[in-house]
Amino acid sequence: MMKAKLQAGDKTIVLIGLSHANLASLRKAGLEGHILIEGKTLGIGLDIMITAAETEWEMLAAVAEYIDADTKATIDPRLKS
Repeated sequence: MMKAKLQAGDKTIVLIGLSHANLASLRKAGLEGHILIEGKTLGIGLDIMITAAETEWEMLAAVAEYIDADTKATIDPRLKS
């Protein structure tokens, strides 16, 4: 896995690159597995979790208990009805 905090002009970008081995591991483990990136290693104020599942709905169900009125989320426009 590759991770970096980059500056591109006036934009700050967090780059996360997963190897095919990382992807295979996530696919095999499903929601039981994840990759946790501690924000302090990148100099940012939050941690990043990467997980995988067959569908977005499965991932949503797995984290539903942590979602409340203050949660900021985006929905891929292709999933909107």
